[in-house]
Amino acid sequence: MVSIIMPCYNSQKYISASIESVLAQTMAEWELIIVNDASTDGTEEIIDHYSERDSRIKVFHLKKNSSAAGARNIGIDNAKYSHIAFLDSDDLWLPEKLRKQVSTMEEKNMMFSFSSYYVINNDGKVMEFRKAPNFITYEKLLNHGNEIGCLTVMYNREMFKNYRFNEKIRIHEDYKMWLDMFENIDRAYAIEEPLAFYRVHAGSKNLNKIRSFKWNWLLWRTYQKQSILSSLMISFRWISNKIFQKLTAKNFNTSNNSPLTYPSVDQKSVY
Repeated sequence: MVSIIMPCYNSQKYISASIESVLAQTMAEWELIIVNDASTDGTEEIIDHYSERDSRIKVFHLKKNSSAAGARNIGIDNAKYSHIAFLDSDDLWLPEKLRKQVSTMEEKNMMFSFSSYYVINNDGKVMEFRKAPNFITYEKLLNHGNEIGCLTVMYNREMFKNYRFNEKIRIHEDYKMWLDMFENIDRAYAIEEPLAFYRVHAGSKNLNKIRSFKWNWLLWRTYQKQSILSSLMISFRWISNKIFQKLTAKNFNTSNNSPLTYPSVDQKSVY
């Protein structure tokens, strides 16, 4: 039913937990395609162990470091099932993620779906709940920024068989991918229930915001061919939306909660 694409680079601290969250899925018909982007730590040994343990796990080892986009594209090119999903090597899924998402897409004849998700810290404790918008259109995606968590996306492989991540884009390559896809569909609806855990690296939020804005600006101007005025307007809406999300986000007391049951880890991988 679902081909899961997982790029990884020097991910030994977290990747076991990510893989375990796939093994814990209540839907059994899946394949996990792990693309090792020339890791230099113990990642190769870990993923080889899992592939030997479960035939649904397929591993590709790259000799030269590429990028998250390049690694995901290799995964897409080697996928065999009708649906494509993504999980980075430090993120996690709830056990019913695949079953609920596939069921909803089939019942409602959806070609693309995404969901709400939790944000967790290095220790795996929930810090924030990010509610997905009810639906997304191309215009909304362009003008308000990327509100689609890559780890929650699932799409119909046949419908989008010619789409690949732009390997020239080092950050927000997923945003560009969704923009390309949404040029050919009216809208996509969200599963508002949280189905995943997105891990945030402590101490890098402010740097990430500045870097995120720079890459968004490049995407709007260079790849989406927006004028300077249009890009400025989009930037204003993007910043306003980020502030609104922060003000309305449901925060959690990390000193008390411990909702995760997957193996604990203590360092963020590159992807």
